[in-house]
Amino acid sequence: MFVGRTFASAYANGQYASVLIHIEDLSVHSKNTDIKGPAKHVSVEMKNIHFVAYCHFLADLFSILGCLSLQMQRDNIILPTAVSHLKETITQVECLRNHPEPDGYLTKFMIKSTQTFQGIPLRGSLQEQTKRGKSISESFQSEIETAENLTTQGLRKRFSILLNAKKQPSDVISYGRKEVESDMLVILMLTAGQHILVN
Repeated sequence: MFVGRTFASAYANGQYASVLIHIEDLSVHSKNTDIKGPAKHVSVEMKNIHFVAYCHFLADLFSILGCLSLQMQRDNIILPTAVSHLKETITQVECLRNHPEPDGYLTKFMIKSTQTFQGIPLRGSLQEQTKRGKSISESFQSEIETAENLTTQGLRKRFSILLNAKKQPSDVISYGRKEVESDMLVILMLTAGQHILVN
């Protein structure tokens, strides 16, 4: 991705600039028209400040989803904790709609607010004038909202069983030591029976 692990590395390592230079080279020197035309279009879009800002937004979004992924991969995770992490992630993603991640990639990019990224001049503006001052342009806000909607819908669909789980009945909750010991005896007896039948 064009945005590095840290905001400083996003400006330093130059992946965005390298990819853009390669795409521009294809748009000029490629002999294949199936490559040349799309490459020209991609190079123009990559120089739009909305594209670069959207990459920063996606870095924030993937950071939130990455934290959920790490939590769900833990060996000692229990169901209530998984549900809690899931709901927290959905809330964080929904908050991105109106408030960029504090100290996130997009926030830092917007604060820096230069018209260049990795030495490449960008066209357009993220801001639009309103009666109360400047705000994020409607088209960029629409792109953020679409990504947020798709992400939360995907999470809700993928984890619908966890999110819609009802509280367990009291007889399941009161499953205690006596019931566990009884189950263990049954398992031991079944295992011993299979062992005798095999020998």
